[in-house]
Amino acid sequence: MTEVSFTVTDVFDIPTRAGLLVAGQLASGDITVGDVLHDASTGASATVIGIELHGHREPGRYTLVIDRQADIRIGQHLVAPVSQIDEKTR
Repeated sequence: MTEVSFTVTDVFDIPTRAGLLVAGQLASGDITVGDVLHDASTGASATVIGIELHGHREPGRYTLVIDRQADIRIGQHLVAPVSQIDEKTR
């Protein structure tokens, strides 16, 4: 498995949604609901509570729904280490 590498390009806080809509570029790995991503600089965690399904003209662009308690910023680099990914497949 490959380490997850996701860079945040936009953040939308829509009050009627369960979490923050976080758009970005997935450079590597696979993200699923329930994954815990970490800020590459600080280690702060962000739980994926949903994945928006939509077509996009640019490959690798996704919109995640992230728990509102997470501190998400444009330009932030979110990662999940290979060890965490391997645990899910056991």
